[in-house]
Amino acid sequence: MIKFISKVFFKYADLQFLRRKLLLTIVIKGPADRVHIGSMVDLQDVILNTNSGHIYIGDHSFFGQGCMVLTGTHDPMLTNRARQQDHPKEGRDIKIGKGVWVSSGAIICGNVTIGDNVVIAAGAVVTKDCLDEGIYGGIPAKKLRALK
Repeated sequence: MIKFISKVFFKYADLQFLRRKLLLTIVIKGPADRVHIGSMVDLQDVILNTNSGHIYIGDHSFFGQGCMVLTGTHDPMLTNRARQQDHPKEGRDIKIGKGVWVSSGAIICGNVTIGDNVVIAAGAVVTKDCLDEGIYGGIPAKKLRALK
C-alpha cells in the first residue's frame, strides 16, 4: 500500500515507523535550560513551552500522549503582529510535583503549581493550582475528588 503525502510517496511500513517516531517526540519551545526534570519521569510526546518561565517536573511523574505544558502567553488586548510577538519573558513558572499523572491531551498553562500525587484527567486544561492527592479534570480543570 502506498500513501500520497506532500507530493512524496511512502510505503505504508515507512509511514508506520515515522508515526511511531513522531509520537515519542518531546518538543521544547524556548530555552531548554528552563526545563528541570526529576528522576524516572516519562514524557511520551509532550510540548514544553518555556518562553515565559521555567518548568519543574518532580520524580516519578508521567505524561500521556499529546500533552502540553505552556508557560507562554500573549496579550489579548494587542492585535496583529504586536500580539504575536509580545509575551512575558519570565514569571509564569509551572511546578509539577512528585508522582503526578498527566493524562493524554491535557494542557497545563503557567503560572501554576500541581501538588504531589495529583491526577490530571485526559483533555483537562489546568489554569489554577492543584493541591496534593486529588483528581482534577475539565475545562478549566477543577478538583473532582480527593485520592485519600
